[in-house]
Amino acid sequence: MAGINPGTYIDEQGIWRLRCSLVCGWISANADREGMSGVMPEPRTAVMILMEASWADQSGTLQTVSAQMVNKSSMGACIRVGTRVRVGTRMRIQRRWEEFTGITKYCRSDGVENRVGLQRESRRDTAD
Repeated sequence: MAGINPGTYIDEQGIWRLRCSLVCGWISANADREGMSGVMPEPRTAVMILMEASWADQSGTLQTVSAQMVNKSSMGACIRVGTRVRVGTRMRIQRRWEEFTGITKYCRSDGVENRVGLQRESRRDTAD
């Protein structure tokens, strides 16, 4: 598996993590870019974190579901949810030690679940 610097560790909250550096050789360039509007991949940390995701659907109804974050970086994250989320939707992601908002950049079916790519909003973008 060229392009991966493996190393496992347990973070300060006791979460097991796999440290890796993603290069397009690990995930094919098409798979990593498909539906992402030309967003270039950046190094990500593979994680398995249960959290809560919430957003307003097309009718304005608040949706709140359990989600699993599968990877994250300083600029965004990829989560798995059971519900399809529209591209461009603002989502709030929260767990005990972390909370952030982001805009969905893609939503791809992954069997029963959906993988949703989020670009984190800067603090300036979220100021009301």
